[in-house]
Amino acid sequence: MNRLIVTNSALAYPPPPPSVAGPDDVVLPLVETFEEALFMPSPFYEELYDEVPDLNRRARALAREMSALLPAAVAEPRPEWGHSAWEVFADSFVKFSLGPVMVNSLLAERAVASKPQEVIAWEEPGHASWWSGRQMVAEIAGDIARASDARLRLRSGSLRRTAMKVTRAPATCAQARLRFLKRLRRPQDMAREHFDVVFAIVSATLTPIFVRVGEALEREHGLRVLGVEVPLRGSAVGIGGRLLPHTNLHAYSTPGMIARANLEVCSSWRWQAHFKRALSGFEELAGLPPGARAVLLRRMHNALIRDLPAAMYHSRLWRRFLDIVQPRALVSFNSYNPMLAPSILQAKARGIPTLDCQHGICGPLFLAGTLLPYDDVLVFGEYSRDMLRRIASPGTSFSITGHSPYDYRTLAVEVGSKTRANNPVVLATTQPIEKRLRLTEPCFWLEALADACEKLGAKLVIKAHPQETDLELYRALARARPDVVTFVAHGERPLEELIAECEVLATRFSTTAMEANLAGKLVLTVNVGGGPEQYPYAEEGAALAARSCEGILPALRALLTDEATQQRLQASRQRFVDRHVGPLDGKATERIAAIIAGRAGAVSKEPPSP
Repeated sequence: MNRLIVTNSALAYPPPPPSVAGPDDVVLPLVETFEEALFMPSPFYEELYDEVPDLNRRARALAREMSALLPAAVAEPRPEWGHSAWEVFADSFVKFSLGPVMVNSLLAERAVASKPQEVIAWEEPGHASWWSGRQMVAEIAGDIARASDARLRLRSGSLRRTAMKVTRAPATCAQARLRFLKRLRRPQDMAREHFDVVFAIVSATLTPIFVRVGEALEREHGLRVLGVEVPLRGSAVGIGGRLLPHTNLHAYSTPGMIARANLEVCSSWRWQAHFKRALSGFEELAGLPPGARAVLLRRMHNALIRDLPAAMYHSRLWRRFLDIVQPRALVSFNSYNPMLAPSILQAKARGIPTLDCQHGICGPLFLAGTLLPYDDVLVFGEYSRDMLRRIASPGTSFSITGHSPYDYRTLAVEVGSKTRANNPVVLATTQPIEKRLRLTEPCFWLEALADACEKLGAKLVIKAHPQETDLELYRALARARPDVVTFVAHGERPLEELIAECEVLATRFSTTAMEANLAGKLVLTVNVGGGPEQYPYAEEGAALAARSCEGILPALRALLTDEATQQRLQASRQRFVDRHVGPLDGKATERIAAIIAGRAGAVSKEPPSP
């Protein structure tokens, strides 16, 4: 190897242009978040895929040991909370900082073994993540060059790097203070009564499950239910307009709370100096290469300015909320996030039962994730249970319940239709990160799918993801090929109706593939970017996979015309649904409600068996 080009994540940034990366050059993309190591399309990662679960355990243990490097204000448990601010945030630090540093350092060691003569750091100096100090391309490239005695070339010069270094901390501090000052105009829907069961809700997509299960708890078990919005970006998630009582966590702010949070942002300068001194004596981290160690120091400084004050603020919010509402059980729909973590840790310290209710698919990325120490985890089926058990705390109980919104669903008897339409419909569903994924792929998969549909005499309907805002590319594709392509924005037509009208559903790794299997539709999963699949639809018999642009046409043709392919998918569908979706007997809501009610101390019948 003569030249090694170190660059940002191939799952989040564009690749180096041909003017930089020649045909004989080797490109090493670095991970931006820990779980990217599971899916990065690069030969450097092939040995890493199976190592990630062990790396995750090591990183989480190391993150907890790092509390010894932090000042008492953020490292020591508070009696009024039952936990420390670092305990709330440590797993987020693993995902976004410590985990990536460990993975990229390991990749650097392996890249050194290839003995490059020149190392090029191809980063994105105009990107917001560069100015905030989140990118680490130059530092890791520097470590490789030093260990290889190779020439190092940087994309950004010393002047720009000095500007970033000087402005990063003040800008981060200003952003953190502004976030807290905005809380002074807090929502006024503060609940002051006692409730039996509280549901913590971080996304509007969770509201339907909250309503179904909450109504069952009130109707069947006589329990009082409250939904509490936990805004992740400073705005309400939209429970409003429902009959069940709901409130907003930020409504429990007080002026004193905001003042303390702002003071803690100012105190971060002292915390940074404390950490910098302590880091030099911490053997495992002190052994990191110089560049990786500099990245870790910078990431911790950012966290001390922005994230640790936020962890303290949310810990105070949850303390006040729990003091006032005094629930008998606390239910969440998320395995982990740092704004939710204080609620679970404080509830457990108070002896309040905690439950996690699965709401979406639990794919392999959870092997690089975290599960808060819930008492009960309610999952769809065996696959989710087996996946989450690998990251669960000792003593966590798992129950297979099925999925509440699927209570009205039954499994279609057959796959496909007996009489094929002259112009079969292919429904394509997109991902919220579609624009980002396209950056590094050899073709736009929907264009290749449109070509395949035209050659097979099929119609393509593109259904956008609810969270997508930039829809112009889909509309342009429909305008360019009006005889083949129709675009449907979210909300224009019900998804269930679109699935009912199609012969094949095509997607990357969306949960709509589950819906299509239930409806007896054939499924095509598309992964033209390479790397492992993000969910094992094809591996476990629920779909046919196209792993290249050229593979889309033959895969779609097989789904539409090959009876052996159709029969194979039909034979494996029941097994897949049982394992991944769980029981489809219309009693998932009843099971979920009964388990929650039992934990809340209600006298109720046993939950129905799956």
